[in-house]
Amino acid sequence: MNNSDEVSFVIKMPSEDVVSTETQELQKELEQMSNEMCPICGENIYKSGRCTSCPSCGWSTCSL
Repeated sequence: MNNSDEVSFVIKMPSEDVVSTETQELQKELEQMSNEMCPICGENIYKSGRCTSCPSCGWSTCSL
């Protein structure tokens, strides 16, 4: 390639709808996160409806 050659790049970006949907899903996930820690393993626990659960060890208030 010499200095007179041109190089073109095409970058395909996701549509706004896809980005918006992914952003909404992440916001929902963050809303479900709790600042509380699991009493069994100490990892972050998540709230879903009336239940609180730990994805790391499986502990849940609904399974008690």
